[in-house]
Amino acid sequence: MCRVLGADYKKRLSEMGCMSDDDVDMDRLYKEMDLLDVTINSNYKKLKDVGSELFLEWGRADTLLKNMLKFSYVISVHDSTTPAEIDEPHFLDTLWVKKARTELDDRRKDAKKEYQKQKEKLKGMIHESRLTYDFVGFNPKEKVDPKNYYQETCKVLKQIEKIRELSVSRKEMVYRMERVQMAIAQNKLPTPKIRDLKELAMNHVKKISVK
Repeated sequence: MCRVLGADYKKRLSEMGCMSDDDVDMDRLYKEMDLLDVTINSNYKKLKDVGSELFLEWGRADTLLKNMLKFSYVISVHDSTTPAEIDEPHFLDTLWVKKARTELDDRRKDAKKEYQKQKEKLKGMIHESRLTYDFVGFNPKEKVDPKNYYQETCKVLKQIEKIRELSVSRKEMVYRMERVQMAIAQNKLPTPKIRDLKELAMNHVKKISVK
């Protein structure tokens, strides 16, 4: 038990007032073993939970294998089914659990930075395009769960792409309208034809929707 928790067995005995293995208060020893067992199960569950979330973040960020292997104990726990399968030193150490949690928090901070970066880009494009947040279907004040930064970033990227498509469509519409105006100025088009071309140009833009 002490091995996987990274605890010093002899030091624990000394703290119990025992000078050797033969000089042990069995009642205290059993209580200590119960405490270690509770800690092992608690840390195992925590690492299981953190590991599942870390694997998602690593996959989304295309994390290098060499960086993942720095947390080989997380991988071992993630792939196991019971605490009894874990016997490597420190693999269920409380400090190592905190280290894994810190890695998860750091990954989510990176995901948050990327989300905020793309969100600001989208806001700028909306402003430059003279559009509204409602038209784009974007709420800049919406709070995002730290677990969902990756998904929300994907949504923002899709909205950015839609605005780019709309921008191209608008330029095409302006070009068409300029051609119509030129034809009008040169008296080359009858009134019904002018009306039809204007309607065609406007309908072309309406087909572009930003979700």
